Amino acid sequence: MNSIIKNIMRPFANNANKSFSQRGVAILMAIFSMAVMVVIALEVSERATVEYLISSRGINQVKAYYSAKAGIDMGLLRVLLYKKANAAVGDKLGDNKSALNMIWNTPIMWPPQIPNNATGFTVDEVTKVKSESIFSGQYFVTIESEDSKIDINALGSGSKALAKATKEQLLELLSKEVETNEAFAEEHKNDDFEELINNITDWVDEDEESLTGTSEGSGYSKFNSDLIPPNQPFKTLEEIKMVKDLSDDVYQLLKQNVTVYGAQGINVNLADTKILTSLSPQITDEIAAEIKKHIADPDKGPFKNLEDFNSFLDYEGVSDFNTEGIPLFFDIQYNFRIKSVGQSTNITKEIEVVTFDFEGIKETYITALTKQAEEDKAPSDDEDPQDPKSTDDPKKTPSGTDDTTDKKEDDKKDSEKKTITYKGRPQIVYWWEN
Repeated sequence: MNSIIKNIMRPFANNANKSFSQRGVAILMAIFSMAVMVVIALEVSERATVEYLISSRGINQVKAYYSAKAGIDMGLLRVLLYKKANAAVGDKLGDNKSALNMIWNTPIMWPPQIPNNATGFTVDEVTKVKSESIFSGQYFVTIESEDSKIDINALGSGSKALAKATKEQLLELLSKEVETNEAFAEEHKNDDFEELINNITDWVDEDEESLTGTSEGSGYSKFNSDLIPPNQPFKTLEEIKMVKDLSDDVYQLLKQNVTVYGAQGINVNLADTKILTSLSPQITDEIAAEIKKHIADPDKGPFKNLEDFNSFLDYEGVSDFNTEGIPLFFDIQYNFRIKSVGQSTNITKEIEVVTFDFEGIKETYITALTKQAEEDKAPSDDEDPQDPKSTDDPKKTPSGTDDTTDKKEDDKKDSEKKTITYKGRPQIVYWWEN
């Protein structure tokens, strides 16, 4: 009986096994398909995430760059406003002329930071401005005066007195560093700094006569060019590194204290300690600190003019100051270095530019060259006093005109000086970005 039942059920059992087997295969295929789809989905998701991050980073880089550029534009505007304000009301402000420096020397940032002691009205106004702005980036801008540094290109000036004064100032800068910096002294205590300054002078002066007794081109064979040294002013600070025998640490010292965009003089009220001590061997770090203290004192400083500065030095016991005749400025700035840092999320970009006031600085060059021309024409000590070109009249100048006439002519020239009209963005002579 059992055998009969098994024979009857066998076809059904075989079909059931076959159906079960097919369902198992289908399930496995479904699971495999799901796994493949999950892998593909994860891959697509990962690629999308990576591409999003790359695109987002690229967008933030663009935002950071244009934020930095917006900061530069704000810096250029502030320099222009300072120039226009100085030309319009500078002379009328008298001793308060330095107040105009606040136009350019105060750092600015966007979005503006609200001070802790700000009133509710100020907070509301700043918040309103920020909410209405469509500018989503951030920037921080600082402006420095290039006139507070040694103009190294003055070594090649047509004014022999200015070139000599600049050389002496650089020598004093290097000598003071040996005296005050032990690490620097250990490395350079036996260096011939005068020869190094002569090498720099050979680089920037117009002639091809070396000041070191050798050919100007000797020591530059690695450049394989007859154009080195170029007998032209430095275009950038980095170019100074190409001068022979100039080590990296000496370059780093110069980089912090010299400029190639200067006014061929020093603005005392903005100079740092190293620059102040380089003006004279008699100005020590202690006296330089007193100078800085005087400048920062709202009741005393900054120095109004050369007479005011000399009076202070006399009080400090500094005599025969600036015998080399380094041009000193006190009330106006010509050339500026603007630094802007832009940021978007965690991406930052930096831009740095230098502006050069060709029109404003022209008088400085003319004065130096005119003085040199007068010295070249001045009669020597052994000149024949009977020479008709000379005169014993104390009221007469070497040119044969009296002092009264000269004063009238000077007053006439002063009255004929045209007020410089500043318009448009300041002239940019250097642009760097990272």
